[in-house]
Amino acid sequence: MLKSDPKIIRPPWLLAGGALLFWGLSTGNLIVAIFLAILLEGCRFVKLRWDFDENAHVKAFQFSILLMALWVALSWIEDEGRAGSLNVIRWLPLIAFPVEFVQRYGKLDRMNLNAFFYFSRRRMNIDRKEGKEVHPIQVNSGYPYILGVLTAAASVKEGADYYWPILCLFIVLVLFSVLRQRGLRWVSSLWLIPGIMLLSWGLQWSMSTVYVWAKSRLEWGMLRSTSSGFLNDWHSHLSELGSVRLNPKIEWRLWSEKAPDYLRVASFNSYNDGRWTYNFKADGFESLDDAYLANPPIELDGEAGGVTYFRPEDSSLVLKDRTSDKVFIRGTITHNQVSTVVPTVGDFYAVSNMLGDDVYAEASPMGALRFVNREMLIDYTLWSNEEHQSLEGRPKNDLDLEESKSDADVIARLADELELKRGESSEEVIGRVVSHFSKNFEYGTEFDNGGYDGEQSQLEWFLTDLKKGHCEYFATATTLLLREAGIPARYCVGYAGVERGSDCWNVRGTNAHAWTRAYVNGRWMNVDATPPDWRGVTEEGVQLDPVEWLREQISLMREDFFMWRRDEANTQKLLFRGSILASLLILWIVFRLWRNRSRSLETYVYANSWSGETVRSPLLGLEKRAKIFIGGRKRGEPFGAWLSQLADLDFVDAELVERAIRCHQSLRFDNDGDESELKAIVKELKKQLRKR
Repeated sequence: MLKSDPKIIRPPWLLAGGALLFWGLSTGNLIVAIFLAILLEGCRFVKLRWDFDENAHVKAFQFSILLMALWVALSWIEDEGRAGSLNVIRWLPLIAFPVEFVQRYGKLDRMNLNAFFYFSRRRMNIDRKEGKEVHPIQVNSGYPYILGVLTAAASVKEGADYYWPILCLFIVLVLFSVLRQRGLRWVSSLWLIPGIMLLSWGLQWSMSTVYVWAKSRLEWGMLRSTSSGFLNDWHSHLSELGSVRLNPKIEWRLWSEKAPDYLRVASFNSYNDGRWTYNFKADGFESLDDAYLANPPIELDGEAGGVTYFRPEDSSLVLKDRTSDKVFIRGTITHNQVSTVVPTVGDFYAVSNMLGDDVYAEASPMGALRFVNREMLIDYTLWSNEEHQSLEGRPKNDLDLEESKSDADVIARLADELELKRGESSEEVIGRVVSHFSKNFEYGTEFDNGGYDGEQSQLEWFLTDLKKGHCEYFATATTLLLREAGIPARYCVGYAGVERGSDCWNVRGTNAHAWTRAYVNGRWMNVDATPPDWRGVTEEGVQLDPVEWLREQISLMREDFFMWRRDEANTQKLLFRGSILASLLILWIVFRLWRNRSRSLETYVYANSWSGETVRSPLLGLEKRAKIFIGGRKRGEPFGAWLSQLADLDFVDAELVERAIRCHQSLRFDNDGDESELKAIVKELKKQLRKR
């Protein structure tokens, strides 16, 4: 084994093992931590070593990268979303273990720093081929590994009472260990302890904060990257005219006999200044959650996971169990909220087969359906009946006929222009409104609007000047015009139009839509005044490049795989096959290590040792202290020549060093030196080194 270079510092015994146990207690992975600690600290007692060279260091690092990639993939498959990849931080001790194992059980106490950098390593290899002399920076991975372990332990959101003091203790131990190996007096560094305590607290706080922040940012970014960002059941803002970009990503998949015309996510009954809301307080509720309790869910156990319906009179429909009225829906909601609204079809009255152990459904008086305690992957079955009375219930005139405060004048003028009169046939009013927008307006999402001057509302600008826009403006205008004519109406958001997939109906972000629900002849009905050519405009954008298409296919396969794995029989098969593959891989690694093992840890000592009778010189007791200042002996380097480097130190008496070496050589090889004199010299030299 090569002696240590003075620049190479290695952690003392049990420091890494203690840090691993601390990590295990903090993250709940104590068994894994004990196993790793035994393997790493066991190198102190086991003489087995391997001739790990530069290539072995690179392969160990590549294996760690593979473990990281597998962990990210498992987080993704396990329904944790992209934010689940942040959990990799908590498993840094296991991910970086191959590198530390190669370091501890190799015959070298260092590795090239460029083992972790491909281009730097490639440059070095090119220089070697060209015959150039290279001097790569070398490090020992011990302290970086311990720092990674403490970082992983600091990533917990809320630590126990013992957490911060133990983190302080480990940082103190690391610092004093480094100072000692650098030959510095640790007593003079006690003043650093307050700073260390502050650093420990800052490390834990910053890691927890960064973890939560990064996770929320990732989830918010994913939420904004899809057009399903409007999946909100109490408010909706009108987007800026001419600047709407729809995402062609498949957001939902449906399995049904025929494609539904509309998938409704939410309805709103109050409008003001470009913002629709569900006025639950005017509806008699203190909060939105109270509104969902207006129709308390009723659960009926069944063979396929149970059925939830919301009104006692619907029990007869549930018991009929007509398959033709069922729609199976699957999609992914990436935000981390406990509850989320989901699309519904037609006049649904029940839901079943909801994915999740603790998930349950709630329905609001506006007909919105939400899942509580849901998983990221959403999978459920809707029960609907065309003859069923909608869960929306009867309208309330003070809400569903409420006029806009911000756009009342322009709506009144347009109603007069269209000769919309109260008491007129609802069908005639609706037909006149739809015809007006179809003939005189144009649909568009991305276009040059000429610049908004702000002197009028965007809705007025749309109705009087621009006469071009997207569905939100057509639906808003239609809802307010119908109310002006005395027809109860609500603004709805969701999806309209689907495309045929291989075995299902695909609902893309480009199918996002807004329309009106009007109460006509005792029933709520859909009214869509957006010009019919909007479907063609949105379908033109559904052209995916190869990369987007591949990402979409992978996402769909992930959803299907997750559902396949939910089956217990399939899970058992997967675990069995995965265990076999993992066992074979571990056995192969163990076999390769065992075959290439070596017990030559101290071979070079015997090859360069005196074989005859030896005398124990007192000067040998100075070796441990001298190593701190001049580094370890190189292979084959004489003890006297190595120790003479102490004479170059300013705080050591050079003449005393020379006398000690002469006395040592006389004692060992001539057997006529004065041992008592040498002991006195060694004592003085130790005193000089200790003062430093």
